[in-house]
Amino acid sequence: MDNSLSKALIMVGSVLLAMIVMAFAAHAFMKIGGWATTQDDEVLIAQKEEFNREYEVYDKNLMYGVDVISCLNKALSNNEKITNRSVVNGNTYDETYEVKVKVTLTKTGTNQLKPLEESITVSYRDNTGKEHDYTSDEGPKDGSAMVKLSDMNRQFQFLNKSYRSISKFNGNTSLVTQTETCDKLKNVFEFNITKDGSGTNEEETRDLLSLADTVSETIKNTDSKTNAKGKYEGWTKAEFKSALYDLKTRRFRCTSLTYSDIGRVNYIEFEEI
Repeated sequence: MDNSLSKALIMVGSVLLAMIVMAFAAHAFMKIGGWATTQDDEVLIAQKEEFNREYEVYDKNLMYGVDVISCLNKALSNNEKITNRSVVNGNTYDETYEVKVKVTLTKTGTNQLKPLEESITVSYRDNTGKEHDYTSDEGPKDGSAMVKLSDMNRQFQFLNKSYRSISKFNGNTSLVTQTETCDKLKNVFEFNITKDGSGTNEEETRDLLSLADTVSETIKNTDSKTNAKGKYEGWTKAEFKSALYDLKTRRFRCTSLTYSDIGRVNYIEFEEI
């Protein structure tokens, strides 16, 4: 009888001990799971804040176009990650990451909209050693003959082929020293970047941004008689400034910066001032 009671007590004790161990294990698991969830939430919040800071730096009342170009390129790169379903820091970029950017050119002091322009300037040194810009196709004298820019076009073919699809000058100086509105941008006063390329004038915007290597270019005359160290008359350099250079040097302000329902930056707007 005593032996049976002892066995029964041992069995009850074993069951109670097992229940205590299981309860402790369940409690520990819940605590660890809760801690892990908290850690994950903190990481997501930190990543969102870092994402937002990349665009909030452009929320200014005064900046030059170089900042606007930087923001356009940043949004373009970001939206391409969505299209490619890229994984960054363990997160797959989806539609919630889209950032739209809008840039508007405004009216000038003459109340006229001013499209983006490009310019080319060819300089020469006179017989006193002073450098001037060409004012017509007729340049300085070279011996007894006038030097014509149209005779030197081959030396000024320095625009890359991609940019020529936008440029008014088409890589040649027969238009002489002047400023021109880009053919492709002459009626473009709004630039946009979206995820799917559906923004107003977005094709022109993307074309312009893709030509960052042609912001400006300078060719110098390497002839020892007329280069920077020479003393004789003749052309000294040709400098081209693209439409992207014009955008880079204009002044803007941020007029809108909004966030999505989940607190991520999703729209920025700039206006020329």
